[in-house]
Amino acid sequence: MKSLRQWWSQPADYAWAVHYIQTHPLLRVTRVAIGLYCWTYGLVCVLALISPLMVDNAAGRVIVTGFALSTAVVGFAWIRGPWPGFAWSLVFVAYAEIGVTSTLFALDAPSVALLCTALLSVIGTYVAAFHDAKVFLAHQVWSLATCAVLYVLALAEPGISPTMVTGYLIVVVLVLVSSPILTQAFIILLRRDAAVAHFDPLTGLRNRRGLESAIGAMTEDSDGIAVIVADLDNFKSVNDSHGHAYGDDVLRRTAELLANTFPVPAVTARTGGEEFVVVAAGPLSVASTAAERLRRTVPQCDYKGHTTTSIGIHYRCTPIGPIDAVLDELLASADAAMYEAKRRGGDAVVTDVEDDESRSAV
Repeated sequence: MKSLRQWWSQPADYAWAVHYIQTHPLLRVTRVAIGLYCWTYGLVCVLALISPLMVDNAAGRVIVTGFALSTAVVGFAWIRGPWPGFAWSLVFVAYAEIGVTSTLFALDAPSVALLCTALLSVIGTYVAAFHDAKVFLAHQVWSLATCAVLYVLALAEPGISPTMVTGYLIVVVLVLVSSPILTQAFIILLRRDAAVAHFDPLTGLRNRRGLESAIGAMTEDSDGIAVIVADLDNFKSVNDSHGHAYGDDVLRRTAELLANTFPVPAVTARTGGEEFVVVAAGPLSVASTAAERLRRTVPQCDYKGHTTTSIGIHYRCTPIGPIDAVLDELLASADAAMYEAKRRGGDAVVTDVEDDESRSAV
């Protein structure tokens, strides 16, 4: 029962899954493969239209023809790229489920349509790989309900053996259930292992690898991008005076404050002993206000002393393309601004702004 609760509550990190596929040489063809699958489904629709099994009514032919034509467009969109966002991925799942099911019910032979419900298992594998348990369960309920209705219709089909139809049902259910479930179980275990490698065990924030992974699917806001580096001042003295256990507690409280000050969709990470990084899209005024609020409240994380922080902000007003491709450059600029804050005595925020025509430090 505990395992089922964990499975049900396990979130789907769609951005992580997409980034993992895009950065793995052997998996980069996945998007193209999905596009080819869409075209294959379109081919199945064409074969259904010209077969004698097609329902002899205009509405059914219009539905199947429409789905066949749309698969050409959708398949091209997958192959051409880029990867769709999370919401569009859900739309794609719904489109595929409805299109395949509509085509199956347009056939005039329910027993053949029952066997063809195996097509839904491909969609189930996609759902298992990219979406959470709730979407996966919805897919399974849809698939099994489709099977159940077609099974009842097939039993009423003239000249069909109930034993044979029941055999069809057993085979299809095995295909629909086994492959997607095994896929999702594997993905969940893989994601848990990856989480260990991408998160700092002390603070729960992302580490440097997790930071790179999280911004892989991040898009630059039209108002620009802010990279913020915060480093606790004279933190060694906290450990020397109160012990490393107390110092660890200060780091945990600081990490919690950082995450609350820069909520999602901003990406927060601990990249060094007492160094923290934030990548946030949006106006400079929002990033600056949040950074100043962080500077003022950091001392509250140290109950026995007066821990302060030096904060550097590097802000880009101009388009920079994929953020992960220039992350090192952005971090270096933010780091330089942070060291300028330390040079001024610490407990300060220094902002470095770069646009098409100027570069300045405040």
